[in-house]
Order: sequence, then C-alpha cells, then structure tokens
Amino acid sequence: MLNDLWVYYIKRNKWLYIKPDYNRDETKDLLVPTARFGHSGSYVELEDSKTVLPSTNNQRLLRKYLYVYGGFSFACTTACFDTWRYEISYGP
Repeated sequence: MLNDLWVYYIKRNKWLYIKPDYNRDETKDLLVPTARFGHSGSYVELEDSKTVLPSTNNQRLLRKYLYVYGGFSFACTTACFDTWRYEISYGP
C-alpha cells in the first residue's frame, strides 16, 4: 500500500502519476484517505454550467472527479466504508 494516485490513459496505454497539489500549511486539517487496496473507483466528468471558457463557441468547463469507495486499510478495523472525491485539476 503506497497511498499514491495514478490515472490510466486507455488510448495511450500509459499510466500517469497524479501529485495532489495543495498548501500543507493552509490545509493542515485536510483529511485524506489512508493507503488501501481492494477499493473501487470511478472517474466522472461533469459540465460546469457556471464556468464558460474564454474560448470560442461558449465552450463550458468540464470538471473531472475521481470517486473512491471502500477497500481495506490498516487504519480500518474491517473493511473501510468511506467514500472520497478527488477533483482532478486541469485547465484549457
């Protein structure tokens, strides 16, 4: 259990490491999931109707999320029954 985060690009057949980007001093109370295995995850894209990109055709921003549920961890007495959401930051 490494407690790392990766994204897999099917078309490229390539894994890319995602480094969570946050200021540790300002977010010292930030909760993060414990290292785990046997969990399930889902990638979701949602259109943000309030954010219009400064490009042509009034294109809207797609917000990308990774949801992780459950799994097993040394921090959980049995299986973990928690759900986590990570917003994958990206811009035009």
